[in-house]
Amino acid sequence: MAGSLLHLNTSHGEGWGLCVLEAAALGVPTVAYDVDGLRDAVRDGETGWLVRAGETIEDVTERAIKELADPGRRSAVAAACRDWAARLDWAGSRERLAALLQASIQNGTSRASRTGAWIVSAAGQSGSGGVLVEGPVLDLLLAAHPGGLAMRPATPLERLLGHAAGEDGDMSGRP
Repeated sequence: MAGSLLHLNTSHGEGWGLCVLEAAALGVPTVAYDVDGLRDAVRDGETGWLVRAGETIEDVTERAIKELADPGRRSAVAAACRDWAARLDWAGSRERLAALLQASIQNGTSRASRTGAWIVSAAGQSGSGGVLVEGPVLDLLLAAHPGGLAMRPATPLERLLGHAAGEDGDMSGRP
């Protein structure tokens, strides 16, 4: 894989494109269909290319190969791939899962009062900072702060990364 110019994912449905991230970690961009899971794993035009409705995978692959023929563009895409893959880590996933398990045990159920993931911050806090919480973790946090939290739904990308977007929308760091 590390010696490849391009990775093709021909699946029409994925829960999550782990193979896309494995390729990206090696600096190899992906061409994939614009479907759930893959549209989250591929940052279109940055770490790969998405095949949209009305396009063929052959046409998008040809376009990608033409772009990658330019050494400067190829280098920039490879660097973006490595950076993107580095933002996702098993430690963060492990911490979120451990928090969900602990809260489920404490609550006596894994059911939550609200669905989805939420960005939560102290009431009156400005900006897009805050922490991502979901499930019974959110229930415990709300119980500990009755009426004192500001909340908004997390974007799919924030949920994937496990944290809120920065002030300028940058996803590179935690708030």
